[in-house]
Amino acid sequence: MKVSQGNHFKMTILNKTYSAVITHVNKDLYIVDFYYQGEFETSKAVGKQFFKDNKEIIEWSGQSGNA
Repeated sequence: MKVSQGNHFKMTILNKTYSAVITHVNKDLYIVDFYYQGEFETSKAVGKQFFKDNKEIIEWSGQSGNA
């Protein structure tokens, strides 16, 4: 699966599980919104390397992601 706008995933950091959605894609830059317990936490701009570096802790919603 190609990482693209609208993809959802979960990731656990320091025993906190965040839900995330890719809200915007511009070339190789992805804007990701992170939610914790249903509440918006932050938005981050990330590159393809983010998904490669964190593949062990990213759980794609029903799909596997490849940047």
